[in-house]
Amino acid sequence: MAFQYNQILNIPDRCLLNKKLTKAFFLKNFELTVAEKKLLNNVVLGMEWVASIKPLVANIPAVKNDVYIYEEIQVMVCTVPSNQLAEVADKCITLMQKHIPYQMVVIVEDQDFFTINTCDKRI
Repeated sequence: MAFQYNQILNIPDRCLLNKKLTKAFFLKNFELTVAEKKLLNNVVLGMEWVASIKPLVANIPAVKNDVYIYEEIQVMVCTVPSNQLAEVADKCITLMQKHIPYQMVVIVEDQDFFTINTCDKRI
């Protein structure tokens, strides 16, 4: 991880996980399209689960209303080759947001730059 996202986002230390997500995790657990498999195998260099922000750990109350439930927020990072960020960032974001059923902050990075994504999910 080239950037210190826990400092950029001011994530409490007790929420940090810093666990590697394997490509096999996606291939085994989700029905991926041919394009998604190609993206994972040919473009994605690595994925990391940076943090899990939960009320119990972060002392931040959950939000629950008629439309949304924010019980926890995951922070995930996807690393891609240099000079390909602009081309593949949207595809990587879509892959992660589509298949992981949590509210997430998805960060796609290369060696020099990064893109941050969030989206509304109704689960």
